[in-house]
Amino acid sequence: MDHEGAKPNAQTFIIRIEACSRLGSLDLKDARNIHSLVIHCGYHRHNEILTGLITMFSKCGILDDARRAFESHGERNVVTWTAMIAAYAQKGYLVLGLELFQTMEAEGILPDTAALASGISSCSSLEELRAMHQRLVAGRAIHRKLEGLHDVIFPAVVAALLNLYGRCGSLAEASALFNASHKRTVASWNAMIAAYAQHGHLPESLDLVHQMQLHGSLPDKFTYIEILQACSHSGTRNLGWSYFVRMGMDHGLIPAIEHYVCVVDLLGRIGQLELAERVVKGLPYEPDVAAWNSLLGSCKIQGDMPRAQDTVGAVLKLQAESAAPYVLLANLYAAARRWEDVAMVRKAMADRGIRKPTGRSFQCV
Repeated sequence: MDHEGAKPNAQTFIIRIEACSRLGSLDLKDARNIHSLVIHCGYHRHNEILTGLITMFSKCGILDDARRAFESHGERNVVTWTAMIAAYAQKGYLVLGLELFQTMEAEGILPDTAALASGISSCSSLEELRAMHQRLVAGRAIHRKLEGLHDVIFPAVVAALLNLYGRCGSLAEASALFNASHKRTVASWNAMIAAYAQHGHLPESLDLVHQMQLHGSLPDKFTYIEILQACSHSGTRNLGWSYFVRMGMDHGLIPAIEHYVCVVDLLGRIGQLELAERVVKGLPYEPDVAAWNSLLGSCKIQGDMPRAQDTVGAVLKLQAESAAPYVLLANLYAAARRWEDVAMVRKAMADRGIRKPTGRSFQCV
């Protein structure tokens, strides 16, 4: 089309931008060329095309360009606002996502279900703030506003609120919202299961797994991740293994690497490092950094120096520039008062130009 001199129309741009977004591997020059062509053809104020550009730039990791495209249009609709908020939230710029959500409301744009879910997700994951109180205040404000707008809270928003309350430890609010919700999706069941599991309430989590099936919802891979993690933290090996087996037998789910990492962590916590190592080496997938790091962490807990040394080697093959395995090994040597080995590890880090991250502390006010 370009070579023949034909001018693309709006639908052409929508299809092209959507295809590029699916690829997610478009480089900066190509993405900007598409944006320039959109402007040249006069479609930069077309809301659907603008939304597509924001998503494309976000998936390519170019958030500055996504924001410039967003700011270029003065009459943005709720879908465009939501795309930009979600772009920030998905890439970890959660303060910016929450600020933009608040700006949207201040400009009189009524948030829809997706915007509310993205705004709440920003609150529940605000690692930059590190302040539980601030997250709860922001999330509760959205919750109150939502209750004033709708008689029934949409399931996607319920799940996001449950994640927020669960991560902040407000189990009473999470439970009250969950019990009051009219339509429970697998996502909302999982969020409530996770809320209990993350705070050591394994029996309540398992009871919810049973209840969700009675209500016609089947556990998915995320349900089992939460349950396996809860079993690991409580040290209930047999129970954890039984749920791992039931994934396939009862629900036909094929365990992913995340499920195997949970099993490795469970075995490591109860001191069965040889079996945990066999699980890692016998994975049906190529072991990733998470699997080896889980084993390495267990070696530290159990003080297994020889296995830790071998595991550090495996981690460094996959993540050669990471300081974490060096630091963990040095700490193991220090605990055993093997100071020459500590010095050797630190020298190896220095020779490779690897620095230990600076420690930081945060206080909730």
